[in-house]
Parts: sequence; structure tokens; C-alpha cells
Amino acid sequence: MRYPKTHIIVVFTKVRKSLTLSRKEMEKTFNTQILTLLHGIKNRWIVMPDLDLFGNNEGKSVIKNFVDELKEKIMEIGDNENAGKKTSNREVPRGVGEPSRTIGWREKVSYASACVCIIVVVIIIIIIIIKKS
Repeated sequence: MRYPKTHIIVVFTKVRKSLTLSRKEMEKTFNTQILTLLHGIKNRWIVMPDLDLFGNNEGKSVIKNFVDELKEKIMEIGDNENAGKKTSNREVPRGVGEPSRTIGWREKVSYASACVCIIVVVIIIIIIIIKKS
């Protein structure tokens, strides 16, 4: 892969209800290629609840758990980058041929928080649309 593996979280979508609720059962379905990818990114993966299956009152807790787990995974990335560093800034590769720039930990936390907020808002909007249907 040409992008840094340290910034990847795999999100599986459109997964059966039983696999969404059981991480162990989901892991049993992975082929060698997926296992290799997930191993390369330190097993940072989650399952997004399918709103066709979880767009009801029961689903609210499942969706909340998804958002909480996603937030933890994002914070894990920041924690891993800051481990063992004395400064709060780090060179972050931006892509092939692009110049790097320094991003502080506060800026990273702000980006992570913004991502989580956007995901929560999108999920809420989808739930509202489903309830009106």
C-alpha cells in the first residue's frame, strides 16, 4: 500500500445481524487477504451496523456502541503515534509526491472529534429518515 498503515481503520458495512453483534463470528468469515490486511493495521476494524437491521429502538444501543468503538480506534491511532515521543509534533506522510507538514496532537484530536461528530450526525439523520418512512 502506498499510504501509511498507521492511519487506517477498516469499517465493514452491510453485514448480517449475527456477525455485527459478534466480533468472534465476524473474524471466522475473514479470508487470508483480509486477515493479512488487518494484521498489517494492528487489527483496527469495526462493523458498522446496517440501518436496515438496526434502525429501530433496539438498534440505538448497537449504533452507540459502534460510534464509541470507532472513537476508541481513532484515539488508539493518536496514542500509538505519541507513544515514546518527547515533542507534540510529528511529520505525517500526506501521500506520494506530496510534501509533509507537521500536525500537533491537539489538531489530530480535533480532526478525530470532528469525524466522530460527522458520523454521529449522519447516523441520526438516517435514523430520522427511516422513522419517517
